[in-house]
Amino acid sequence: LSPTSITRIVQKLGYQKYSDFKKEIELLYREQITPKDMFDNFLNSGIKSEVIQQSIQQDYENLRAMEDNLDEDTLKAVAEKIAKADKVFIIGMFGSEIVVKSLEFYCWRLGKEHECFTGIGLSKKFIFSDAEPGDVLIAISNQRILKEIMESVEFANENGIMTITITDNFTNPLANKADYALVAPVKGKVFDYTHTATLALVD
Repeated sequence: LSPTSITRIVQKLGYQKYSDFKKEIELLYREQITPKDMFDNFLNSGIKSEVIQQSIQQDYENLRAMEDNLDEDTLKAVAEKIAKADKVFIIGMFGSEIVVKSLEFYCWRLGKEHECFTGIGLSKKFIFSDAEPGDVLIAISNQRILKEIMESVEFANENGIMTITITDNFTNPLANKADYALVAPVKGKVFDYTHTATLALVD
């Protein structure tokens, strides 16, 4: 659209100028998307006394959706692939790192050879690791699919490494890139994503 058309649309929406419209959209986005602003917005909403009930209710809904999405045959196939793998690589960034740690703990308990990569630069760490066919990559990412996670899955696919993703819905690109996708919603009520359903899936 031309700048003139955008200005007209913005004025019809009730804004004096484009910068006012942009500022309000940015504020709305921050309130709904970024953790600090989600938290501030919740505290200012006047319903903070119900935080426990609302958080538990949201976790319950996530658990229920995870159960509905969980296919027993897929779960068994994933368990078999992990059990038979020479080595398990587990990757995740930022909020997903708690799930990486949980999987790492279970691999250690089971005596399964494994390696975990987290944080910035994980795709390069994985690409230059000793991963090869016969290994399994478990990639964890939710909602905002991070480029480094996607790069790692693509590299694994190109090199004959089995890929398993744990993510929040079947329609995101990560789920479609992997050999197997396990889904657990992460909708949070107060601050950020909640990993209650994801951790239950790992258990």
